[in-house]
Amino acid sequence: MVARPIPSTTAPSTPRTTERLARVLSALATTGLAVLIVATPWPLGAVRPAAVWLLVLTSWIVLAVRGLGLLVGSRVGVALPPSVGAAALLLLGVLGWSVVQALAVVPGDWAHPIWAALADGSAPAFAAVSMDPDRTIEAAARLSAWIAIGIVAYLTARSPRRATRLLWIFLGTALLQALLGLAREVARIDELFGVPLGLGRASGSFVNPNHFAAYVNIAWVAATVLLLDAVRSRAEAPSARVALARSVRLLLETHAPLTVVWAVLAMASLASGSRGGFLSLVLAIAVVAPIRLGRGKRLAVLLGTLVGLGGILLLTAGLPTLDRLDALFPASEVEPGAGGRIAVAKLALAA
Repeated sequence: MVARPIPSTTAPSTPRTTERLARVLSALATTGLAVLIVATPWPLGAVRPAAVWLLVLTSWIVLAVRGLGLLVGSRVGVALPPSVGAAALLLLGVLGWSVVQALAVVPGDWAHPIWAALADGSAPAFAAVSMDPDRTIEAAARLSAWIAIGIVAYLTARSPRRATRLLWIFLGTALLQALLGLAREVARIDELFGVPLGLGRASGSFVNPNHFAAYVNIAWVAATVLLLDAVRSRAEAPSARVALARSVRLLLETHAPLTVVWAVLAMASLASGSRGGFLSLVLAIAVVAPIRLGRGKRLAVLLGTLVGLGGILLLTAGLPTLDRLDALFPASEVEPGAGGRIAVAKLALAA
């Protein structure tokens, strides 16, 4: 008789403990990144030292957890384009120079003149390039937090499912900020979280309207890319008129929710009255649209559609921006505008 092997009744072998741990750590880091995306803009975290250092510590903890997950798990190759390496070198250079500015490690001639003035003309009391070393260190720490968040986001975005989920979490948070900024202007709410905020320019929960505009602009560019990707393959038509009709129908019917998000973000940015924000929007559409669409009739039609919608938004919600653009080059250099700022810059350089 030939002995037959007895079939195993045990459960299939489970993944190795290290692989399970790596997945748990990766999931924790992704969850931490999502929490940072949602929580960072609230409430006025950019100007409160306690919130800044909490953000710095949390972001580096999330990065450490993600790095530990990579170490204990199987090796995964991460391809970095040359531009990322160049950006990393520049960021490290900024961080290094910031630290040097805040420490008393520079020659006396490099020290900020304020230290000599405080010492009544004698040797500088504190030979630092920075006029406020504590603020410089805080700014460098804040930059390091954005670097840590960027690294975690880059690693997380290798999974299309996770990348898409995080993108929509960011868009949802930015949409809430945009709605808050518009609602505050309409309801004339001049105080938030006990902090007085000026009206006339939308700022959401940000103290500085320019910072608010930069934040919503990032979300607006992301929404623009999503819209272009959603309609570019379905707007093909034998004539420009048919292509335009298809584009409008896709934007206003098939992808109406995303178009609404795009419009609200654009309105909030324009209502901020940020001249730099407006110019960055124009530059962004000029750069992003050709990259995402290519050349030909489709580019002209879709770009024309988006520019037309943007023009309507500018005329309806962009009055603060139009007024401030009109005052950018006043007749007198002592007025607050480009000429006045150049004059002040010259005085600062002379000092």
